[in-house]
Amino acid sequence: MRIRFLLLVGAVLLTAGAVAFGEPTLSGGEPLSLRDAVDLALGFAPVLRDARLARDAAQLSFAIARAEVTPSLRLEPDGAQTIGVARDRTGPSFDAPLGRQRTSLTMGTSLLLQQALPTGATLTARAGSSTRIIAVGDDDPVVLQAPSASVSIAQPVFVNRRLIDGRVYAAALEEAELGRHDAEVRLRDAENDTVIRVVQAYLGARTATDAHIVSALAVDRARAALRVVEARHEAGLIRFDEVLDAELAVAQAVDTWYAAEIDRDGAYDALRALIGPFDLGIDTFILSQQPGRAVDAATDGPDPADVERARIALRRAQIAAIVAGVTDGGTLTLALSVNPRYAANRQPGSDFAASVTDLFDPDAGVDVSVALRLSVPLVDGGAARLRAERREIDMARSQLTLADRRDANAATVERLARQLGLAERSADRAREQLDQAHGRLERVLSLERAGEATAADVDTADAERDRRAIALRAADAEVLVSSLRLAAARGARVYDAISRAAE
Repeated sequence: MRIRFLLLVGAVLLTAGAVAFGEPTLSGGEPLSLRDAVDLALGFAPVLRDARLARDAAQLSFAIARAEVTPSLRLEPDGAQTIGVARDRTGPSFDAPLGRQRTSLTMGTSLLLQQALPTGATLTARAGSSTRIIAVGDDDPVVLQAPSASVSIAQPVFVNRRLIDGRVYAAALEEAELGRHDAEVRLRDAENDTVIRVVQAYLGARTATDAHIVSALAVDRARAALRVVEARHEAGLIRFDEVLDAELAVAQAVDTWYAAEIDRDGAYDALRALIGPFDLGIDTFILSQQPGRAVDAATDGPDPADVERARIALRRAQIAAIVAGVTDGGTLTLALSVNPRYAANRQPGSDFAASVTDLFDPDAGVDVSVALRLSVPLVDGGAARLRAERREIDMARSQLTLADRRDANAATVERLARQLGLAERSADRAREQLDQAHGRLERVLSLERAGEATAADVDTADAERDRRAIALRAADAEVLVSSLRLAAARGARVYDAISRAAE
């Protein structure tokens, strides 16, 4: 009977005397390792797909912000048409009679250059040429061309209690960089959460499989014991009450096996929900030679997700205050424009080169105008002051949130470290108990060979060894999960840490 049990279970002894049971498998009996399950989940989880899209969007926003601080060059064509009645004979109307229709068509093309300056100012340069076509009545149209150019600098002043606040220039770029970093932190947090959930589900499925195998063994043991009791009853050695007790034990073992099967199927369904629509086989069990071990939870990474996001929120509040100060400040604008001034007797022509050479006529020239404008708010009902106070409050709240997150994370790390220590001690006790159960089984087997123990005694010791093996597997799983949680709380990327864990 002992040999039949071993063939049924297919269990193997570890070097420490532990029994290894089944692992989840893919369809066809191919083993599904813990790393396989994690990789499948990282590619399937909707929350991770959304986090990756958010990261990609943040990276594009950062690229856009970088592009916006580089020079931009635009081509701006424009045109206008005016239809009226000639009121005099001056200008290029060629002594047209009064009352004749006069049509004027103006077309122009300009190149516009804009560049943000480190002081927060915006430089705008425009150069172009305009063409004006005038037609009076049935006369031939007259074409006039003239170039023009202008440069202006708009400088925000009296910003954030400074005459010129150079921080405004880099604020937009830093805001985009913080957005990209925040998306990366969110992705890392979602990835850590997914990995831990998959590890829990995977180890839960493996433990549920172990329990199902052991419950099947218990059914066989109960049925074998029933056959022995029935044989002894037929021989008149025991009463029928003992047969009823053995039958009840079989029924209870079957109920336990059925409940274990439900738990196993539920554990596999939970794992399927995380890794995607893959067919996980539950009839073929791949034996593992060693239980999972804890990852190196002492490895620190960057700030944990909650702390890092609070720090990002604080910096964003500071940047928002800097940028908002531009709205409440003033603007100093310096504008320079250059326009041609032609002689009164200039002959019309369609040649653009002539519009330039005509400027060298003794009666022609270039008009240069310089304008300096200052715009500052004087009275706004105190709105600017109230907005500044609101920004100060927002920054103070962000600072409090950051301090609170740091304190909470420190408490979480301490609590998780204590839980990991407790789990490791529990695993050590489970390992000692398994060694004791294995030694007890060996002694009972020796007694059976000497005729001093029965097959029922061997079955009892064997069942105890199996229960201790499951308890050790569950304890090792708790150590692994606890170490992953601690590593995540310390800011580590759990996916990297889990590569150091034995599957």
